[in-house]
Formats: sequence, C-alpha cells, structure tokens
Amino acid sequence: MRRVIAIILALLMILPILGGCGSNEQQENIPTAEGTSEQSEVKFLDDLPAKDFGGEVVKVLTWTEQTPWDWTEEVRQGEVIDTALFKRQESVSDRFNVDFELVKRDGAWAYRESYVNTIRLSIEGDQGFDIIASHPSSAAAASVAGYLKDLNALNYIDQSKSYWPEDIWNTLEISEKLYFTTGDITSSAIRSISCMILNLDIYNSLNYEKSIYDIINDQEWTYEKMLEISVGILDADKMAITVGANVEFDNLFYGAGFRYVEYDPTDEMLAISSQVSGEQLGNFFGNVQKLFKDNVDVMIAPIDAFFTAGQSMWFMGYLSDVQTYLLDVTFDFAIAPYPKLDESQKEYSTVNGWWLSMYSVPTNIRSDELSGMIIEALASEGARLVTPAVYEASFELRYLRTEKNAIVFDLLHDTLVFDAGRIFCDQLDKIGYAFRKASDPAESWTTIVGSNSSAWERALRSVLRAFA
Repeated sequence: MRRVIAIILALLMILPILGGCGSNEQQENIPTAEGTSEQSEVKFLDDLPAKDFGGEVVKVLTWTEQTPWDWTEEVRQGEVIDTALFKRQESVSDRFNVDFELVKRDGAWAYRESYVNTIRLSIEGDQGFDIIASHPSSAAAASVAGYLKDLNALNYIDQSKSYWPEDIWNTLEISEKLYFTTGDITSSAIRSISCMILNLDIYNSLNYEKSIYDIINDQEWTYEKMLEISVGILDADKMAITVGANVEFDNLFYGAGFRYVEYDPTDEMLAISSQVSGEQLGNFFGNVQKLFKDNVDVMIAPIDAFFTAGQSMWFMGYLSDVQTYLLDVTFDFAIAPYPKLDESQKEYSTVNGWWLSMYSVPTNIRSDELSGMIIEALASEGARLVTPAVYEASFELRYLRTEKNAIVFDLLHDTLVFDAGRIFCDQLDKIGYAFRKASDPAESWTTIVGSNSSAWERALRSVLRAFA
C-alpha cells in the first residue's frame, strides 16, 4: 500500500514527509526567517539518470478545461496549487534543461472528437507533440485509432513507483502495451477522487456508539451499514443522502467492487466481467434503484441544494467538492469512501471522476528518451510538490485538519481502481454507463444485460483487434 498520509501529516506539522527516494539529488534554496537562504538537498522520487537536453522545447497538448490543474503559466498570489505547479515545471526544466510550450484546445467530453482530430492532424502534418494530456474518453479514442505510442516502449516510465497507480497496468494494459496513464503527474487525479462527504454534526447528534472513522477502519463500512445509520431516521426537514446526478451511481458500482471489463487469465486478454451477468450485481442494481425510489430522504440534488445548508447527512461526490463548495460551511464534516458491497469484500474500492487527465505520447514523437524522461519526472515531482499542495488546499478547511481525515485521504488514494469498460466506454457500446440506469425505476438489470451483452462482446473484440 502506498502511504500518502506521511505527506499530509507533514503539512499538519505532525510528521516529516516520507517517501521512497531515487539516487538523484539537487540543491534547492530555501528561504529562512531572516530573509536569507540556505541550501537544502532535494532527493527525487524517481530513478532517472542525469541528462541535459540542451534547451529543447517540450511541446505539450493539453485540454483547456483541465489545464489550470496540470500546468501554470503564471502564479496567482496565495494560490497553493498554482505555486506547486510552477515549482514542478521549474524543477523539471532546470534538472533536464528543457522549456515547455503549451498548446491548449477544448477537450472535455463534448469536444472529444475534435480533440482526437487535433492529435491526428499533428501526426499527419508532422507538427509533433512530445506529450499529450487529455480527457479519458479522448485518450481511449486516440489509442484505438492508432495515434498513441506504447508507454512501456519509452523505458523510463517506472510502473513500480508509487506516483503511478498500480491498478493502471492491471486493467488498461492491452497485449502488454499501455497507451495512456495518470497519477501524481496531474492534480486532477487527486481532485477527481470519488468520496462521500458526511455532516458530522448530524451524525454525532444520533449518538451512535462508533464513529464513522472506526466503522471505516474496522472494515464495517458497507452498503447496508450506510442505510442503517442514515435512511429513514432523521427529522422531516433533513435529507439522509443526496447525490449530484446519476453519474455518481458509477461510484457506488465501483465502491461495491464491480467492474465491467476484467483481465481473463485463461485467454490472457480483456473480457467482459462475469460480474456483469451475475446475480450479485443484479441484486445490487435493484437495491440502489429501490433506495432512490422508495425513500423521500434520498434524492438526486446538487450539493448546494441541501448539503451545504446543513440539511443533508451525506453527499455523494468528489474531493473537488470539498474545495469548491465547503469553504464557508458552519458544520463539521468528514470524508469517507463509497461503501463496500458487504463485509466479504476484502477492501474498499475508489474510482476517479471524469475530470481526469490521461497522459500519453503520439506515435511520431521526436525522441523516446525526451518524452519518457520528462513524463516520469513530471510525475515524480508531482508527487513531491503538487500532491501535497492539493491536500494542503483541502486541509486549509479547519474541519478537515485532523489526523483521522488524513487517514481517509490516504485510504482513498491507495484504493484507486480503473476499468477498461469505463475508459473505453464510447468504443464499448456505452457499457460504462449501464449502472446509471438504476436512477430509472422502470429499468431492469436483467433486461439491460440481455439486450446489450452481445453488442458489448462484439465491441470489445473490435477494440482488441485494433490493438492486435
């Protein structure tokens, strides 16, 4: 398990930053209280060799909507994340003697086709990008179209490092090739982590024997436990659970340990998960459907409709909601993972939202060495400089400045999972959206699977052929 908590607690003045370090070192000037500076030895988290690229300009294609969380061209006064991003870029630039040129294009889900077309035109016109950051759907489409190069072939990207989520290689590698990745290379990988947010004032007023932290730590945080402590027990003016949209039903699906696509060790390839047609998932779909249909204190509503006003016990959302909406609330709150299906599930399971940057390289990169080393360095320096800053920006809220919440942050980071069925949703006949239909009381999981399973299987075969 990766341990991010040491970094978080360092920000809270509890523990020093801990982490595995490479052999490369660099002197960094640290201001002192007297205004002078002293030199501090920087130990990089990667194992990259020393290299001088002679002032090469690294050309990066990035999507406009996410650029502020990946790159900065100017530091806004007092902005913790801006400052960290600038330091990361500066560190990588100085270390390898490179500059960065950003090319920004609209790249959210609605613009995925035009974004992939930008990649295609850059290859055909030999304009060349050295690094690409894109929405997951764009990364998937570009890889199937043959526009992206296998990251494993770059040699310098070290999947054993904690700044790369280990589940990436388990789930998105096809025929031993990985075409895009994410992790501490982008702050969006932290901000987009799914989580449930609890109004502790409401919870504590119910006088439960166990704190929510103890329930989570004792592996008792299950779907049934969520219902037991929340639904149908509050005053009429309070909601038990609110969720922004049925998109967040995805988070319940993954929290319960399900996947759409899994690696089949028998055939040694990706396959539609046997869970999809299993009774357990069908029952869970029905239970979630019933939860929203039959309970007046459970509904789809934005976070600022009930939760920020202190009128909802739970909100199903993301870590970014903490920074965006909870700056001025007057109640204490806690962060929790989405619940496990039941206590037989071995560990919690957490998924990123869609506002996540995937990093890749086009097939016509100038230099495997340049792109590979810079991507690895951006990720390692992201872990050293940016990820702690993202946590610090959240911990500025006095209600989160506790060791217990730091442990939950650590848990969320450590249990991130990925699913080819989700990332390649467009190419797999929208399989990744199937569970969201639990928001419609007229839907049936049996009917959904029965009418779509053949199409899903055909679509997956087509994707696999594209990578063959």
